[in-house]
Amino acid sequence: MFIPPYAYQFVKQLYQFFSYADMVGLNAVYLDSLFKKETGATLHQYQIKVRIKNAENMLRSGKYKVNKVAEHCGYSDVLHFSRQFKSVMGFPPSKCIPR
Repeated sequence: MFIPPYAYQFVKQLYQFFSYADMVGLNAVYLDSLFKKETGATLHQYQIKVRIKNAENMLRSGKYKVNKVAEHCGYSDVLHFSRQFKSVMGFPPSKCIPR
């Protein structure tokens, strides 16, 4: 999946997307539809994938527990994080922790 370079700097804070739309003179909804056309995902969906991939990398390192990874990746609810992780990855976050 091709990810436009501008997306990386705005993906951590979704509200900045609207600021970017203003900067380039486009409606945010229209810009989001262009993003989806290019990437196959809305910016919000892409943001979730980036957060979950980051979580996967942290868990695979073996240095962090699930609750700390969830918190680091912006989730205040570990159960919500676990469900979203499984939805994106197809397996629970506990499967990433080295034994």
